[in-house]
Amino acid sequence: MEVSFYSNTDPWSAVHGLTNNADMWSAVHGLTNNTDMWSAVHGLTNNAGRRLIVANLISSSRAKQAIAQVSFTTSENALVDTLCAVASAVVRQHTRRELLSASHDELASGLADDVIFLRQYPVTSITRVSLVTGDPLVEVGGYRVDSTQGRLVRTSGCWQRGRSNYRVLYTAGYATLPDDLVEACAQWVAALYWQSKDNPATAPELPTVAIKRLLAPHRRLLG
Repeated sequence: MEVSFYSNTDPWSAVHGLTNNADMWSAVHGLTNNTDMWSAVHGLTNNAGRRLIVANLISSSRAKQAIAQVSFTTSENALVDTLCAVASAVVRQHTRRELLSASHDELASGLADDVIFLRQYPVTSITRVSLVTGDPLVEVGGYRVDSTQGRLVRTSGCWQRGRSNYRVLYTAGYATLPDDLVEACAQWVAALYWQSKDNPATAPELPTVAIKRLLAPHRRLLG
């Protein structure tokens, strides 16, 4: 499922009618006033009026299993759909990864050693590695791909030192999300759902310890 939002529209605010700067999501997730959550998660800037389409990490049907409610009204179904988008965004923010399979055009820095770390993984294919200062169509060779950790490892010598001096075109991410990531998203949605029912004016303490443990193996630490 894909959910679309416009810049500067917070999905929680849309559901609950919050329009002031004391937005709960800003408080919970450390986003400053007037900062679009989706831009913060995906690193988009100067995107006024730009329509963002982001594939959710979890389906509403899977989230409802975690919510464990017998039936849902039309408004509750809409709330679950929105919370799936919210949970997908904050899980991406927490792990510092896009997670789902996608193509990437990334500038990477050579550190004068034999490894370059890519931001997204697992890497499923490399289209091209080239020097930014050179011919973009001339591929740099002499490396192997550590797909699991998103590393480009030189088979001999070192990468040329520089800041954002290599351009890497590649595909990375999961075609099917691992079960622990899906469960983390489901628990996040369920916590938000019941918070909206029990005390919607209070910001929930998230992620919980259990959710953090599920996400810990997937959190990008370098780069």
